[in-house]
Amino acid sequence: MRLALMLMLALACLLQVETSSLPKWQASADDYPSTLELSEDGLSLMEPAIVPEPKDGGRWWYTPSRKAHFHSAKSKSRLMQKMMSNKVNEDLRLPGDVLPSTYSIRLLPFIEEGNFTTDGHIDITVDCIRDTNSISMNAAEITFKLLSVTVLDLTTNSPLAMVGFVDEQDTREIVTIKTAGQLIAGRRYKISMDFTSILNDELRGFYRSSYMENGVKKWLAVTQMEAPDARRAFPCFDEPNMKATFSITLGRKTTMKTASNMNILSTNDIDGMPGYVWDNYATSVTMSSYLVAFLVSEFEAVPTTTTHRVPFRLWVKPQSTHLAEYSLSVAPELQEFFERYFKIDYP
Repeated sequence: MRLALMLMLALACLLQVETSSLPKWQASADDYPSTLELSEDGLSLMEPAIVPEPKDGGRWWYTPSRKAHFHSAKSKSRLMQKMMSNKVNEDLRLPGDVLPSTYSIRLLPFIEEGNFTTDGHIDITVDCIRDTNSISMNAAEITFKLLSVTVLDLTTNSPLAMVGFVDEQDTREIVTIKTAGQLIAGRRYKISMDFTSILNDELRGFYRSSYMENGVKKWLAVTQMEAPDARRAFPCFDEPNMKATFSITLGRKTTMKTASNMNILSTNDIDGMPGYVWDNYATSVTMSSYLVAFLVSEFEAVPTTTTHRVPFRLWVKPQSTHLAEYSLSVAPELQEFFERYFKIDYP
């Protein structure tokens, strides 16, 4: 027994000496892989499913909702790639010489194969913070009709001549209007322009999507502005702190319906376009551009039957209205809970 005890003590001392003499290891960035490699079996076991990384170097998408962007560790956006290669030290932020106050936006999307575009017109009322002769705002994949671009001094009701238009959408996602005369601090101006944007298939900005109904492919247009993609739907000051009110007008076929942040005030025919109408929405509260949302589709709006003071509607495919009952019963209760929890009424 005494021999066994002595052997155990000797072994413990030996282990202590051996381990204490080992060099201490410290982790560094090189000790971790930049990407996580998964086998096909590993991918198939993950929930929700993740599709393998595209061969063209594009993004991974979160499925089945396909709502949020799920990036691989070594994937970069096209803007970031261009910035790193061409504009390393260039500022991608807006200068802040002028700040938006109100937007009036009119959009007519053509949701048809072969012409997924949107004709748009925008009026932006801005406050001049510092004297300047240039107005910079965000835009991405937008074609401007330069002859339509105007800047109006609302104090004198006189236009400022445009002497230049700098388009840096490919590198900075910024366009700049150069004026002959200066914008004066403390004054208010109105910027107006016509443009054409793309109903892309990248689930960002104002994009197109589809579904099958009775064996027929149906198209719709919907938005995902957060975080920096309102600039793909319309030119804007697309930074969260540059808040403003939004008055939205959406064009549609009479066979379709629209939805946006606010309620519809009126509907009227589009001149020269039989079968198309404008839906004119109430002006929004003051908010960031990424909160702007709209939908143009053949979906049906199913209202809640509860007595909650805030009306709820669920937009669904016509054949799926019977599936809306559960969501409509739960959503008002959730909102009431958060109102009590945060002690803030909505809206």
